[in-house]
Amino acid sequence: MKVLLYGLIALLCSHAMAHDGAWNGKRWERERLFAGVAAGDPDALAEWAYCSRKVLLGIAFDDQLIYSRAKEAADKGSLFGRSLVGVCYYDGIAVDCDYDFAFEVLSDAASQGCA
Repeated sequence: MKVLLYGLIALLCSHAMAHDGAWNGKRWERERLFAGVAAGDPDALAEWAYCSRKVLLGIAFDDQLIYSRAKEAADKGSLFGRSLVGVCYYDGIAVDCDYDFAFEVLSDAASQGCA
């Protein structure tokens, strides 16, 4: 039951409080996305991490970059990035799988309006 709850929170948080992006079918243009990542834009970093996780826009799955870009986005204030960090801990992407920490991160994101 606890794992199911974590999964539900991860799903809700990874789609909430984010700018348009691949998650809602309104993908960024590839050039704009890469320019934003190069500039350190938190929304672009989070979108890139999401696209890499789902292998969208020709972006290969890269677990280390998914985590590092999601974390950088979160550190710069992106709630979507924060939820993706939680998803990384939930799924074990570049970090050891830790359901308790994932729940903590995703709950924190939810308390900030992600849900």
